[in-house]
Amino acid sequence: QFMKTLDLVFLTQRIWTINHTADLNKLWGVLIQSGHLDMDKLVDDMKNPEIDKIIKQDLADAKVLEANKTPSYFVNGKPLEVFSLEHLKALIKSEL
Repeated sequence: QFMKTLDLVFLTQRIWTINHTADLNKLWGVLIQSGHLDMDKLVDDMKNPEIDKIIKQDLADAKVLEANKTPSYFVNGKPLEVFSLEHLKALIKSEL
């Protein structure tokens, strides 16, 4: 359900963001109304220390890599400085 939910989050962004600030209560409302997720399992997973450990590791990795935006792209450990297809192609070509 991840991709379906991610699509929903992006499609409804105008509902749960105001001036580039997320209103998480509105986002929860969108997620609940969608029926895409088992909200009880989601709440249980949010309390799971193993999942918390994975998230903390992901955040630590992002900090080390200086991945400070979504999405962040890297080719052989080099960050894509300007987000565009042409810049991505150039970075890949430079690494080949």
